[in-house]
Amino acid sequence: MSASWVKKLFGDKELYFDDDEEELYFDPGTMKLEKRRPTSVNATWRSMNDPKHGNSSERVYPSSVAGAFAQGHTCGGFEEAEIRHRGVAVSDKRIIRVGKMTGPGFFGGSRTGALNEACNSGYTSKEFVEKVKQGLPGSFGHARLRAFYKTQSLQKLGESNDRGSVPIWIARDQNRSSETQSVAPAWIEHLLQAINDINYAAPGLHLYVTLEESDAKIRISGTNERHCFTEGDMFCGICPSIQLRNEWEEMKRTSCHELLHALGLGHEHQRRDRDYSVDVREVHVTDDLKDQYYKNKNLTEITPFDPFSILLYREDEVMQRNLGDPVWFTKPYADINREMSELDKVALNNLFRPCKRPHYSPTQSRSVTGLWYCGRYFGVQYDGHDGRCGPTNGPNCPACRVLKTDRVVSLWKKNKWQGWTGGVYCGRYFGVQFKGHDGYCGPNNGPPCSQCYDELLCHY
Repeated sequence: MSASWVKKLFGDKELYFDDDEEELYFDPGTMKLEKRRPTSVNATWRSMNDPKHGNSSERVYPSSVAGAFAQGHTCGGFEEAEIRHRGVAVSDKRIIRVGKMTGPGFFGGSRTGALNEACNSGYTSKEFVEKVKQGLPGSFGHARLRAFYKTQSLQKLGESNDRGSVPIWIARDQNRSSETQSVAPAWIEHLLQAINDINYAAPGLHLYVTLEESDAKIRISGTNERHCFTEGDMFCGICPSIQLRNEWEEMKRTSCHELLHALGLGHEHQRRDRDYSVDVREVHVTDDLKDQYYKNKNLTEITPFDPFSILLYREDEVMQRNLGDPVWFTKPYADINREMSELDKVALNNLFRPCKRPHYSPTQSRSVTGLWYCGRYFGVQYDGHDGRCGPTNGPNCPACRVLKTDRVVSLWKKNKWQGWTGGVYCGRYFGVQFKGHDGYCGPNNGPPCSQCYDELLCHY
């Protein structure tokens, strides 16, 4: 469904308009509002078409946001927006609080020290680190969107011996000291699955189990604490330690979540720019969890805020979504994320660049799209996609997507980019294609327009 009409409060002015006819645009340069036809909207987030993004068995086609609210340029300028949807069963009125977007950065993910050390160790490119550290323009919307996508594909394919080797020691009865608590047997299958999932998602990593604690780069043991947690990461100078409770409801999710922490990735809800996307109510945070919710100034943001990240905590009385960020319209449910999202994988591959290995030997499709493809399955991204990375055309997987190529640069020059799905998008309005589609080409997911669809099919 799409928003039927929007009431905007801007100073003393009240403006009503139908989003099927016109869109409201705020020019931050002149500080003036004007109505425009919906021909080329630089929207920040649009419809979702991939069940993997939401860990759901059903496709998700969320509602759009009309007018200036949908255009990222305005999100920092309005204090309040009221949106009413036609045909909403739950409620016909939603109040959206829009806070000013003035903080640093648009990306989120890695601790600053981890990013620097990853570069020094040859895991990520110097160009990528420098681009990320340059920061972003002050405005929201298209400028920031382009800034992220210009850092997404700056890695060079490594050789097999360039992979980051990460031996993992798991405390068990037969290999632990008396001071170390064993990991409960119920955890083992989930830990092994998480290791396999991370290795598959990030070809630049080689995680494996070692029986020798002295060889480990990550140690995992049991704990009697109330929560599972990770101390340190691979780049902080000490061996990271993952502590797991014997009894735990979310063993599968937590296994992957904690391993990503040990590899250097941080919580989405601890980003420096989190206030635009989530509302953390510190009054409800218990003393033992305060260090899990504070705003972490040591995080270097390397992806946009990701509502589907496995590194985001569940929505509850402590943390609630800020609907001033349009990204939440791509996630109409509040369930916790139990798998790595596409942006989690992009972040991991930019921290540990892809390297050749068995079952991952990508080639560049020079005669068709100019992009890198490995042929592996990574999930159906939109109608017409078979779920595979290439092998000669179509969207590519998060690993191949971070590899540098002149074709990506040529897309930037045409104001196009590769979104969450690996598909090419331009952000323009091209008409509603099915029930639930907002009519826009991306800009991050959903069906592309015919011209962008052809970018990954035709000779360029």
